[in-house]
Amino acid sequence: MSKIIRVLQLPNTLSKKSGIMSFIMNYYRFIDKEKIQFDFLCFDSNEETYEQEIISLGGRVYKFDKNL
Repeated sequence: MSKIIRVLQLPNTLSKKSGIMSFIMNYYRFIDKEKIQFDFLCFDSNEETYEQEIISLGGRVYKFDKNL
């Protein structure tokens, strides 16, 4: 078995209101996750996000505080 390729996505937010995130998630849901995994680096948000879905699909979420 080959090594999984991890792709770091850099959206500003994981918000479900974001068109960019909707686009990324539409691809992420259907890629072969045994070959490619998406990880996300973004600002922390209080809005409804895709974070739990990303984690359930095998991705990692890295957040940093805007105030730092």
